[in-house]
Amino acid sequence: MKYRLIFVKVLIAFLLFSINLFAQNKLNSSYVAAKINYLSGEDLPDDNILKYTYVKYTFTPTGEFGSSSAYNDKGLEYLYQVSGNRLMIKTLEGSVINTLRIMEWDNNKMVLVSASATGALDDAMSLQYTFYNEKLV
Repeated sequence: MKYRLIFVKVLIAFLLFSINLFAQNKLNSSYVAAKINYLSGEDLPDDNILKYTYVKYTFTPTGEFGSSSAYNDKGLEYLYQVSGNRLMIKTLEGSVINTLRIMEWDNNKMVLVSASATGALDDAMSLQYTFYNEKLV
């Protein structure tokens, strides 16, 4: 009975590690923002600089994240972690500096929601970023 319990604990730990590794590996590409709007579906006003800014997110299978506003640059280096439908951006020391909600992602498209001014990820004024794989753009 004792060995069975140890086996179950090891199996659960392995499964959790595998799921986390799988989630990290799915984000292994560069994505370019094609549209940024409010979660309500409303377009950003013309005076919002994000409406005209090039945004590229680059993910590596080792958990590194880059945010850039230039086509030929990986941008500032951070770490990332996926937990459920949350994408956490961390400093290189491991402190969480931003959390985004993952609405959709696959090899070609990724939709992320950034918190509104109130800090909510489900507020109508939260920003919704629609990214496409850089290879498709």
